Amino acid sequence: KAYRFDPSDKSGYRSKEVACMYEDNERKLWVGTMGGGLYFFDRSRNQFKPYQIHSRYEEATDSYIRAIYGDNDGRLWIGTLSGLCILDPKNAKEVFYRPDEHTPGQLRPGIILSIFRDSQQRMWIGTEKGLYLYNKVSNNFISFRHNDNNPSSIPKDGVNAIAESQHRLWIGTNDGLSCLSADLKTFRNFKYNAEDNNTLSGNLIYSIAPSGDDIWVGAEGGLNIVNTSTGKVQRYNHD
Repeated sequence: KAYRFDPSDKSGYRSKEVACMYEDNERKLWVGTMGGGLYFFDRSRNQFKPYQIHSRYEEATDSYIRAIYGDNDGRLWIGTLSGLCILDPKNAKEVFYRPDEHTPGQLRPGIILSIFRDSQQRMWIGTEKGLYLYNKVSNNFISFRHNDNNPSSIPKDGVNAIAESQHRLWIGTNDGLSCLSADLKTFRNFKYNAEDNNTLSGNLIYSIAPSGDDIWVGAEGGLNIVNTSTGKVQRYNHD
């Protein structure tokens, strides 16, 4: 069944562009749209229902949602154009983190592109301005930014995808694929090389999907499979 945009439907799905989806532990499907806000799927009625975010920072940009992921407490981490919203659907409680470039430990201004929870239950946020790790104890964010003078830094600040394989975090950026060391200090970077067919098909990374010892990487120029143990890359280019 297809669920299509219907401007006359005041209770159902009213956005043309779906940017992200997440199914929580109670099998409730949440959908983030570009301009239509947040929706959840009511399986009993086979219908999408809008969920209004009511933060004290509420702006029109809150209706643009690029990323959703759940934490181990059952809350939804929602990335909007104006910041990060943490929503507890059970009690409708919301916590909003607005970007602030002047305060240490806060998110920098920029679109939130990806959110991920790793096997240690840590929450990671990928943005236009770098990768962030939420510190639950101090209630702030640890940033990982690109440094031109450090080849072991993240290859680019734009983080489009985050995944985990073999207890290592893999990050897809606008300029290559990267693996973060267990001590969170260095990045091992993988990039396209026109003279080497055993490199990525392109540096713009769209998606990452773990599969055993491998990860599938959707990139500019085609699909790739990377062995996480050896670092060997195999391309599947479009003919």
